Amino acid sequence: MADSSKILLSGEENGEQIKIDPSVLEVILGIAAEKVDGVVSMRGNLTSGIKRVLGHSDHGKGVNVAVDEDGQLVADIYVYVESGVNVPTIAWDCKRF
Repeated sequence: MADSSKILLSGEENGEQIKIDPSVLEVILGIAAEKVDGVVSMRGNLTSGIKRVLGHSDHGKGVNVAVDEDGQLVADIYVYVESGVNVPTIAWDCKRF
């Protein structure tokens, strides 16, 4: 899961800034990754498993968003894939989203 700090996005043309909570990006990336052909599900943890049993969805599971020391946004996505698929192709498709 993401830390509690906000990610600051700055527009180059008009100088506007937007603050986004990393958990919002995790949810967006999780939903996008689930739509990639060949992805069966997102890897979760104990918390997401308990939420699933209780009937709640955790769209941010399997995604970790952070900002590295250079200020670049880094997203790690952990997925389960179908048997027999080309894993590098699925990785590339996830990266495109």
